[in-house]
Amino acid sequence: MPWLSRIHIGVHPNLENIPPLSGVPNLQSLTLAWLLVLKELPSFDDIPLLQHLLLVFLPHLERLPDMAPIRAIPDFSIWRPVQLCCNGFLGACNLNDSYCVENIASGIPAAYCLDDKPFLGNVGTRDIFKKFAVAICQKLPTDMLLFMSAPTKQTIEMCDSRPFGQCQLPDGGIGICYNTRMQVLSCCSDEHYIKLRRYQIQLGVGQRCDPVVEKWLGCRT
Repeated sequence: MPWLSRIHIGVHPNLENIPPLSGVPNLQSLTLAWLLVLKELPSFDDIPLLQHLLLVFLPHLERLPDMAPIRAIPDFSIWRPVQLCCNGFLGACNLNDSYCVENIASGIPAAYCLDDKPFLGNVGTRDIFKKFAVAICQKLPTDMLLFMSAPTKQTIEMCDSRPFGQCQLPDGGIGICYNTRMQVLSCCSDEHYIKLRRYQIQLGVGQRCDPVVEKWLGCRT
């Protein structure tokens, strides 16, 4: 697919491998997020035009391939939890950080120290990590660590095509029918989305509210 320039893969909790990137030589943007069992990435050798690399919530990712082929990349960031931020890939192994210990509820494994050299001995990788040091191993807010579940048949059907409707989650909690991360409308537990929609209604901005469906959010006729 030489025409493909952007890949965004998110919220695939059982995805173990990313296929080789040899078929996308013009790739410019690669985003990988909430991939709970992914341990390594394919070689960057065939994507020298990459401009944007974003890695978010890859708790099993232990190392990165040599980044010398994408040494000119202008935008690179990593958001914890990610194993390589703890296990010595960057240098000293640090297993004491709160983002390096096991968190069963969030699907985060306990980190362990690698036996390999820092950056696997790759100078190109080391230089890129140094260049983007302020954007490497940033910590996701702790209240986002539970937002890794993809919509299910149950959470989709309970919304019945009612944007911003009130819904009840399987655990008994109250949610809002919302589209998150370019996904299908489903019941979402994030209270920030509820607060956001209430604020939009108060200000009279955004999509016009439905006084029947959104009465619970303060919409009036």
